[in-house]
Amino acid sequence: MLRLLSDEEVVSQFGSPDRFITEDGHASAGWEGQTLDKFRLPAPLPLSWDKQRLVTHARCHRALRAGGGPAAHSGRSRRQHRSRS
Repeated sequence: MLRLLSDEEVVSQFGSPDRFITEDGHASAGWEGQTLDKFRLPAPLPLSWDKQRLVTHARCHRALRAGGGPAAHSGRSRRQHRSRS
């Protein structure tokens, strides 16, 4: 069963965002480049709000791109998640 992560679990998995927040409360310019990875999708996907436009790339947090994503969201460890695949 899926569950929401606590704030402590989110920070443990993805790191604290504090260093990227500017004094006015916005994300700093370097946040995206230091936190997100861009990757090519296996096949083009239509946008849900504009079916005529196809998306060929997506971005996600680097921790998810490294393979830690599904286990982080289910509460299982990476090893437990892989063993069920």
